[in-house]
Amino acid sequence: MKLWQKVNNLTGNSTASKNLVEYINMASKLLTSALPEKFLWSIATEDEVMGWDSSGTKKIGLGSSIAYDKILAVYREDGTDANGVKKKRVAAEAPDKNIHIFDESESLLGATNMFPKFYKLSGKVYIKPDPDWNNDSIALDNQGNATSANDHTYYKLGSSAVTNIPAQTGDKGVIVYAAPPVIDENTDSWLLAEFENVALMYAGGLDMLYTSKDNRDSAGTALASSTTSLSNYLTLFPSHSINNVTVPSLTWSSIGALETLTAEESGFTSDVFTMSGLSLPNPSDYIPSSDQVLDYSSVEDALSKSQNIVDSQSSIGGDSVGTSAQGWLNDEDIEMVDSSLKVSQQELTRARGNLEKEKTKLEEFASSVQRGNQEFQAEIARWGAQVQKENARIDNELKQMRSDIEKRSFKSKEKKDKFTSELQKVAAQLQIERETNSQSVQKFTQEVQKEVQNYGMDLKKRERFLQEAGQQMQKAQGYLSLSTQNQQAGMQYYNWAMNELKAITGGVAAPQQQQQAQRAEERKSDQ
Repeated sequence: MKLWQKVNNLTGNSTASKNLVEYINMASKLLTSALPEKFLWSIATEDEVMGWDSSGTKKIGLGSSIAYDKILAVYREDGTDANGVKKKRVAAEAPDKNIHIFDESESLLGATNMFPKFYKLSGKVYIKPDPDWNNDSIALDNQGNATSANDHTYYKLGSSAVTNIPAQTGDKGVIVYAAPPVIDENTDSWLLAEFENVALMYAGGLDMLYTSKDNRDSAGTALASSTTSLSNYLTLFPSHSINNVTVPSLTWSSIGALETLTAEESGFTSDVFTMSGLSLPNPSDYIPSSDQVLDYSSVEDALSKSQNIVDSQSSIGGDSVGTSAQGWLNDEDIEMVDSSLKVSQQELTRARGNLEKEKTKLEEFASSVQRGNQEFQAEIARWGAQVQKENARIDNELKQMRSDIEKRSFKSKEKKDKFTSELQKVAAQLQIERETNSQSVQKFTQEVQKEVQNYGMDLKKRERFLQEAGQQMQKAQGYLSLSTQNQQAGMQYYNWAMNELKAITGGVAAPQQQQQAQRAEERKSDQ
């Protein structure tokens, strides 16, 4: 099984190999820097310090080509013994305060071929005396014999004599260091075998922490969707007012009096045609008063605060808010994100509560309108019955009058015909105005009912945005919960790794290296 697959087995995740390989290599760097030297010889690497490179470029006094942080040993070659074997002289690390003496030939504490020294400075390792190995290339003929070579010369410290170094001769410096083992997706075993579990658990901890970040990002996406839904909820708020429906004005026009006839001619007066005791009911008396109209100001206030807590950094209605849930997400502050979302949810809950109150008011308002309509229709029906009764009476009066007119004598036939014509006008006018008033009342009732219905439909359409906001908020909470669990698991794996490291080595870090103070001074000078 590959190392990266072991990490997935540990965490239960399905993270890609390219990510897990990187996490294991990060664990490798940690272990290499933390382990004492005795545990690192199995991964030791040597680097040679020359006096000249193969192209003849002088390197004397320039230090190592790369920096090493975990140095296991430094030694310097000092010629060869009688058997031709290179003599290795282990170099001691010089204290920071003594670095300057290696440039003074008269110093009693200076370095010698038998007792070399080394120090670290400016990201390089310097070996004293300086290694002078001439690594210049030697050309060979077809038989393998040397045909040419380049000698190089230099002045040793404190000497005025030229020192000649033929090609492939001189003394080398050797730095033994521990480089972090690097793995790839095909690696199935690790060089530091006894620390494999530490590396796997450390990599598992990193994997869980990065998974936590992914869930925080998903929470941010859900919060953005929630914000959009809240914005749509507020922006698309329906504008309706049932009391804006125009109340019709129902009045009877003057029926007109019959032309006055002398008592001798008719025996009747025009007041017999007046409809007494009838009054059209006022529709406004059956519509709820204005204080029952819906008020969504508290809902809008709560929703606005909920939205701003999610993604606004401005002050919200007097409640000072330093940053938003989205801002805390960017800062990866789980506690503040969770706290902000809780406040946002409280505001959303307040909005829901107020919305329920207004819905109850709407239902009560609609019920009041319905009852008013019913009462209004009942009054209209009663009024219509009275009108019909009066019409019947007037019809009888008109009929009786026509009969009496036939029996009575008039001074002229024109007078009789005019009287009969006036009676017909009265009858026709009564019928027209009754129908007109009835149509006006019916139209008014339909407009009221239509407005109530439209308001309810618009409100229902709008409520889906609030539901979407709540669903996205729940998603955000779910992702944040997973993120918190991932983070806790990551810390648990990390603690397991550190505890196992302690069990093997007795600590989680090697003793402080020399030159630490020197490197600290270098950092200060670089600032």
